[in-house]
Amino acid sequence: MKLSGKQQKVLNVPVTILVIAVMLLIITVPFILTTFNLQFYANQYEKNNVYDEIGKNNALLATFNIFSFFKCKTDCTSLQIPYEYHNQTFAFTENEISHMYDVKTTLMVWLWIFYFAVLLFLFFTFFFFFMHKRKKLLKEFFLLYAKILLRAGLYMLIFLIILLVLFLNFNFAFNLFHKLFFVSNWQFPADSLLITLFPESFFVAYVKNALTLMCVFTGIALVLGIIGNIFLKKR
Repeated sequence: MKLSGKQQKVLNVPVTILVIAVMLLIITVPFILTTFNLQFYANQYEKNNVYDEIGKNNALLATFNIFSFFKCKTDCTSLQIPYEYHNQTFAFTENEISHMYDVKTTLMVWLWIFYFAVLLFLFFTFFFFFMHKRKKLLKEFFLLYAKILLRAGLYMLIFLIILLVLFLNFNFAFNLFHKLFFVSNWQFPADSLLITLFPESFFVAYVKNALTLMCVFTGIALVLGIIGNIFLKKR
């Protein structure tokens, strides 16, 4: 038994939504994983000589405090804690803390997009599974998902090419991003605590890491999609 032409047309909309959901997951997950990867921060602090500037314990404690700030819902005071190193006191200024609130808002939007994509993916996965199972078309269910992964992977290739072109001029992309998402309070003195922890080289590595993960996830989607289409069509 196969799905009728009318049924196939009805499925076009949820299939397109699933393709978009897969793409959103491929885009958001790498940045979320990189943002909350403490080892990534530690590696960058060592490469950028941050430990020489404010001390290893202070740098890691500041990172924990930033993570706490991102997760905090009310009375977020973790960024107001000062740090002592070699008779010097380091602390985030009011402008830096204001910027971190903007960063937190952007991160929350990113997380909500991720949660929304997960819900869409799970909802339509169960919808398609039970619909195909009821009609005893499980092979067609897996073939459908292979096609969805292949489409999402191909669209992601185009998106990645655009991102890689932008990354070639990192300063332009970085400034454009901040002008779009941060109206003010995103440029600070070189000796500020925020720039000491996160110089430009940190963000270059951050984007490289996220793009690498994005390429890996895109590759997985393409491989599964291609293998699924070839293997299932032969059966």
